[in-house]
Amino acid sequence: MDKVFFKHMYFGKTIKCSWTEDEYRLMENADTDDGTVKAVNVENLQRYNLLTAWLSNGVSEKEDRLEADREERESLFETLKLSDCVPADKIRFITPQYETLFEVPDLGRVKVNGEIRRVNWVDDFHFEFIEPRYSGCYHICEFAEIAKMNGLKIEKID
Repeated sequence: MDKVFFKHMYFGKTIKCSWTEDEYRLMENADTDDGTVKAVNVENLQRYNLLTAWLSNGVSEKEDRLEADREERESLFETLKLSDCVPADKIRFITPQYETLFEVPDLGRVKVNGEIRRVNWVDDFHFEFIEPRYSGCYHICEFAEIAKMNGLKIEKID
């Protein structure tokens, strides 16, 4: 991944390691200085979430169990180099009737009336354009309605 995009890698996003093809969920925002991020392998995500809930709700009543749960949760973290990863989330472009037109990868590109624009995944139903001309966060259906109303032609590039 290009260093210029590190600032768009934040808590909650999913990335794929280029070396292993494993997917990870980011547990913090990327450190843009050294290009690393703490993440949990998606295969361990359910266990991580369970341990987090136990710890925050005081379910682990015995002190030795509490410490063991903290240690297990911490052991699930991995520090990854963002240069070895690619975004794994997908942004859906749809019609106002929620019919999928196409998907592009997080930080991928689309053409809006012939102009190339890069898109940033926010969550499964929201995205933003990185360039300031189309700034703001859009719900996928809201953008579909805006595109239809203004006659915008949206095309997949990547």
